[in-house]
Formats: sequence, C-alpha cells, structure tokens
Amino acid sequence: YKINILRAIPLGTTIDCSGSIDHVGRSTGVAHGEIRGLEDGRLYATGSTTCIVMRIAQG
Repeated sequence: YKINILRAIPLGTTIDCSGSIDHVGRSTGVAHGEIRGLEDGRLYATGSTTCIVMRIAQG
C-alpha cells in the first residue's frame, strides 16, 4: 500500500472519503482512495493498494 498525506486537516473540517476498485483479476486487485474537504474540495490524502484475491472456503 502507499499513502500520501498532502496537508493537515484543520479542526472542524468536514471531510468526504471515497474509494474505488481499479482492477480485479483472478489473483490480485488494485484499489485507491482519497480524502477531500466537503466545503473547499481540497485534497488532503490519497492512498492505493494491491490486494491478493482469495476464495473463501465454505463448509
């Protein structure tokens, strides 16, 4: 995973966090997310990750 903290979030700031899947294959997936201020739209942090896709055993 990788996280980029771009600036401090001022106290009292309302934020919006979003995440999305960029790619999912048989064995790996890639996703990213960001934190933005609702009032000012400023970007405060981003992050991305590569994940292992595993089948859950049932039984």
